[in-house]
Amino acid sequence: MTDEKKLRTIMKETGNDMEKLAEYLAISDCLLEKKLNGDREFSGYEIERLCSILCVAETKDRNQIFFAQNVEKTPTNYCIL
Repeated sequence: MTDEKKLRTIMKETGNDMEKLAEYLAISDCLLEKKLNGDREFSGYEIERLCSILCVAETKDRNQIFFAQNVEKTPTNYCIL
């Protein structure tokens, strides 16, 4: 499961917002929100693209973000696809 808090922190630190990342991944903002919340999984391709734009180079860091255990999900309101 994706560690939403860590990923959003890195997004903020690198100056990347939802719109920019969704465009970079060629997905909708709504789908990106679902993936951040853990309702949908990121594909390997998407993980590689995100790590590239967010400058996440270490495998350990990638695993802590995208393959985290016991992550608390944050309920949000988002559009339905």
